[in-house]
Amino acid sequence: AAVVSSVAVLSVQWQLTQARLAACGLAASAPAGQPASAAAHVAPGAGEAGEATPLSAPFLRALSEMERQAGDKASSGAVRILAAAGRNILAHPGEEKYQTIRKANRKFEQEVGRVPGHADVLRTMGFSDASASGAWSFQDSPAVRAKLEGATKLLEERVAATSAH
Repeated sequence: AAVVSSVAVLSVQWQLTQARLAACGLAASAPAGQPASAAAHVAPGAGEAGEATPLSAPFLRALSEMERQAGDKASSGAVRILAAAGRNILAHPGEEKYQTIRKANRKFEQEVGRVPGHADVLRTMGFSDASASGAWSFQDSPAVRAKLEGATKLLEERVAATSAH
């Protein structure tokens, strides 16, 4: 279990480095056995089941920035809640109650809403707060759902990595 956790952490660190380099207009080489063109867009561990899950560089940058600004303790709570929100949307497609997160929800406000950078992470996961409803709404489409799958997988790996320590 410790080896798997270490591999997951290294994979996440590699992806964050890729996102940082891409933001600067630079590129790093892909890990062994992975094509360079797909490396920055595949969730860590996605190849294990033979399924590539797209991850966007903006999501990786937003998550990295949130974690940098908030620190380990605050960001780990936010990551846990965001992973649960992603899982619920994917498990219950089209169900309105899972596609909307009320900003006034006490748990959301305590764990996510107070964390600097959370809004950018939510937007890159496919949420919008453009309406006057006081809520984050998931903007469902096949492309956005694919991004949410990749983001949720990465968030779940982060949750597993932090709970293993």
